[in-house]
Amino acid sequence: MAARPLALVAYHLRASRGPATMRVWMPTG
Repeated sequence: MAARPLALVAYHLRASRGPATMRVWMPTG
């Protein structure tokens, strides 16, 4: 399962881009 690395990547992207990235990563992870 790649849930942990995905969560880390999503966190960094979310912090950089904002809630817009969270929308994209939520269904993915």
